[in-house]
Amino acid sequence: MSWVLAGIVLGTSAVLLIRLQVPQLARQSLEVAAQSFETVRDPRQGDEAKEFQLRRNALRLFRLAFAIVLLSAVSFVLPLLAVSFLSWLGLAAFDEVTRILVRPEFMVSATAAVVAVFIACRIIGRA
Repeated sequence: MSWVLAGIVLGTSAVLLIRLQVPQLARQSLEVAAQSFETVRDPRQGDEAKEFQLRRNALRLFRLAFAIVLLSAVSFVLPLLAVSFLSWLGLAAFDEVTRILVRPEFMVSATAAVVAVFIACRIIGRA
């Protein structure tokens, strides 16, 4: 039962990450970083214009990083709170579920499953 709950926690966390649009925030941060590199390399802009743009991009990156960290934490804590509630009801063992979540074999198998799903989604998306 604890292995199933650990898988549910991981799956629910992944769904919450997607629903909370964390991947889009990560893409936005990559775009802002790329804009910063383009700004530095642009010979048409003066030093003050570059500095202004880089400061604006740095502020955007800090905001995006804060949002990514906060939403990632929320997406992992909410399923753990549900397991904690089930533990309080006597239906699950919270300690056992958390021990399983940090076991190397669980992490490796979960990573392999996520990579397989990602590859399958990329292949289906091309068809």
